[in-house]
Amino acid sequence: MFSKSTFTRRTIRIVLACLILLSIAILFFAYIDYDEQSYIDSTEFQSVPESGLVITTQTVPRTRLHPSSPGEIIIIRSNRSIINQTYSSYWDADPLSSNSIVYVASDRLTAQQCNAQTSCNLNVVEVLNTTTGNTTRLFSRVTPSSGHNPYHDVDVLNESHILVADTLNDRIFIVNINSGIITWEWDAQAYLPVGAGDSGFPADWTHLNDVEALADGRIMVSLRNQDQVVFVNRSTGVIDERTLGAAGNHSILYEQHNPDYLESCGSVLVADSENNRVIEYQYDGSTYRQ
Repeated sequence: MFSKSTFTRRTIRIVLACLILLSIAILFFAYIDYDEQSYIDSTEFQSVPESGLVITTQTVPRTRLHPSSPGEIIIIRSNRSIINQTYSSYWDADPLSSNSIVYVASDRLTAQQCNAQTSCNLNVVEVLNTTTGNTTRLFSRVTPSSGHNPYHDVDVLNESHILVADTLNDRIFIVNINSGIITWEWDAQAYLPVGAGDSGFPADWTHLNDVEALADGRIMVSLRNQDQVVFVNRSTGVIDERTLGAAGNHSILYEQHNPDYLESCGSVLVADSENNRVIEYQYDGSTYRQ
């Protein structure tokens, strides 16, 4: 039989455990909260064993529930956390070394701040040291302001070049970060007619939201509004037989985000956003299978 004191202590422990779990749940869902009136597109989670769990968030409009909510990049580690709120929106984040990550972020600038006739976007690619919290800028570019972030994702190719997903201009490009010169680009219009997809051209036509440089030199690109993940050869363009999905065929993909190529098995792991699932497709040499 349990004594009254044992029962009381156990009850208190259960109540405290429930409160802790509730607090964690509230924090978790606060970070992934989606507001269709905002400029939020997706929230990035990266599990980096040496660096911790990396979370990026984007600007939420000022409302009663969110009186002030800047963008954040958060690194959660066992012994400490780092939070950077320099920019209004943080997008992709990838591990770069055992104690650093690379991220792309953006900030809205007034016309006066960017010395232009209208407001602008400042886009930056930076490295964050997860031990010290210090940042180093690799690249920046001011672009026209729009309802969607111009740069959604980056891949570091080597010490002098990065690969950028340019959402605003429906293209990907490689830029030399030392000179600022774009050395290669692929435009979605080289593959698609402007009438293809769920959104009318030109406003957010493809919502190109992810780019990944593969070990064999190909580049994987996510065209959200065409429900497709395509593979680009830098010399010859899209490799048609490797395209995953088709515009309007929502049984395969439906406005997906953040596909990852699994080099070990050649499959594609996708956040299939509007189908509310994460799904893996394996290419068998002629077609994709779940």
